[in-house]
Amino acid sequence: MLEVNLFNTPYLESELESIECLEGTEELVERMKEHVINNPKSTESFEVELSVVVDCFRKKIVAIFNYIEDEDQELEKYIECESVKEVDVVCLA
Repeated sequence: MLEVNLFNTPYLESELESIECLEGTEELVERMKEHVINNPKSTESFEVELSVVVDCFRKKIVAIFNYIEDEDQELEKYIECESVKEVDVVCLA
């Protein structure tokens, strides 16, 4: 089984907190891991999208992740979060 590790979790949490979406951390990391497991040979950057509801707003978040190259590790992948941005906000009220 492929093990996927996020190299800079504190950065991801900090970026999500700055846009008031810290509660989306776990789901975003799970989606990132699913992408890596489903694309084990990939070495390119990829994005993960997440919609969260905060107060009366639905926010669409996009995080960009990169593979950290380590050719010796076939059963482990290290991933780095490059950026997080809020791309859409909709008022639900």
